[in-house]
Amino acid sequence: MVKKILLSALISVSLSETAMAVSLNMESCVVAPGQITDMTFISPRHGIIATQPGDLYWFKGCGQDVTKIGTVPGVSNDSWQAGLYGIAVNWGFIKTGNLYAYYAASVNDELVTRLSTFHIDQRGITKERVLLEIPQPYENGNGGALRLGPDGALYLGIGDGGGEGDPQGNSQNVQNLYGSILRIYPSFYAGDVYLSPSDNLRKFIPQAAPEIIAYGLRNPWKLTFDSQGDLIVADVGEHRMEEIDVIPSSMFGQQAINLGWNIKEGTECFDTSTGTTNPDSECTVPNEVLPAYQYAHSGDQGNSVTGGETLWLEDKEYYVFADFMTGYLGALDLDHPSTVVAERIESGKNWATFGKSPSGEVYVADYTGGVIYTVNLQP
Repeated sequence: MVKKILLSALISVSLSETAMAVSLNMESCVVAPGQITDMTFISPRHGIIATQPGDLYWFKGCGQDVTKIGTVPGVSNDSWQAGLYGIAVNWGFIKTGNLYAYYAASVNDELVTRLSTFHIDQRGITKERVLLEIPQPYENGNGGALRLGPDGALYLGIGDGGGEGDPQGNSQNVQNLYGSILRIYPSFYAGDVYLSPSDNLRKFIPQAAPEIIAYGLRNPWKLTFDSQGDLIVADVGEHRMEEIDVIPSSMFGQQAINLGWNIKEGTECFDTSTGTTNPDSECTVPNEVLPAYQYAHSGDQGNSVTGGETLWLEDKEYYVFADFMTGYLGALDLDHPSTVVAERIESGKNWATFGKSPSGEVYVADYTGGVIYTVNLQP
């Protein structure tokens, strides 16, 4: 989940824009309830907004009032990193009304995270079917990235279980689901609630949990896919680095994928005994896939990355991301993603999630203010 809102950490600047290769532009789209955590679309102009307490709203386009659908039952909002994290719909939503939700719940006074399907109709939200339930040893680090992939599979980003520095070593333990990206095919038939592809991580590491496609993450907060089917994941760091990982679709089913945590934070070795990184030390990550982009907490960009969406300008594809703590937004050229090509800071905004319509419009939501903005790039 996103980090605590610390107003003292916000950069006190007026709206600004950095002149670079392209410009990043925004316009206010619609006022919605606060604490927005995710958006998903069912048509070019219609979508669903999720909020941390578990409320869902219809999005009907810019300038149109949002209307409440209902509340996802069972959502726990007892701690600052609990709540409804992510939602997704499949391509047949208009006919089926099936919605996926990943959220925190309380079972016998213990925190768990749960992946479920629900049915949405004129009565609201009904018919929960639990697909997966994961006990959470700590309140933080639960993840919150949920999207349907171009292959029809459901992708879920799960955190390392929390605590400082992944004290249980979960992210490098492929026998559990913590600190990983899952790839599954939900089933709507009796019996198994989902199927795991045979070319997931277990193909290369036999002891791996069958659901895992990639491991070595700390706290994935939003993921998306580019036009080539490459998976882009934003992984919230510990004390030093925020990172964005681009996993080529050509790697799926061809090799094991390890994104490094807690051996590394970003590209720097992480010392679990001190909880810090050392850029001058050496360490080995098996099956390593290096970050495509990273930024340090010591700069102006921030310290809690929010995963974004892709958009096109002329014949180039870009990835726009943000930081929850500072109001920072940046764009990466996906042909050369190691350098930001456009950026701006919206002081006082806490960017919590992005959304993208089927026709390519990109939106970003302010958690605190409850306003959704359109995002675009211009030469």
